[in-house]
Amino acid sequence: MTMMGGNPMAAKQQELKRIPRPTQKRIEAIFIHGADFIDEWPEYWIAGGYDQSESFCIQCAEKKLAELLAKEPGGEYCLDGGWCVEGDSQAFCETCRRYLGNCFTQYACDEELNYYDEMGCNPLSADDCYSMENILGSMGWEFPTCKDQSSYDALHQVCQAMIERHWWISATEYGQYLHMWQ
Repeated sequence: MTMMGGNPMAAKQQELKRIPRPTQKRIEAIFIHGADFIDEWPEYWIAGGYDQSESFCIQCAEKKLAELLAKEPGGEYCLDGGWCVEGDSQAFCETCRRYLGNCFTQYACDEELNYYDEMGCNPLSADDCYSMENILGSMGWEFPTCKDQSSYDALHQVCQAMIERHWWISATEYGQYLHMWQ
């Protein structure tokens, strides 16, 4: 590793191929437009003696709550949630499998990036765009010096591989690719 001005972090950054800011903006726009095709619902769960690790959309949560109260009329069950919480993976409704909105933890970002590093990220897949938009929303592009930068290295590597497979991302002017989603 070459030292740049005596700063090993700067030398490491120089060796890694970073996505330039204009290309980051193009990638973000692609992810946002692709993710718009995913119907995301608020995440709910049932509190009061029921397994709170199960997540539901509002319709399924209300049905499940009604079932529980019908079986146990005096039960102290109640509906909770409806706001964004952190999750170690993408949340889905236990009943209908709808996407549920949550913010990725660092663990979730790392797991998703490991998957995309192995399988590739398809900018024409609404699912991939939705996941990558969540990753960027949770961790951003730049790595702070106080954290392990390996997640940010992985993000740039996944996006660089995507650019190499889908050359039009960096070869077109901003906004010219948006027709793909219409």
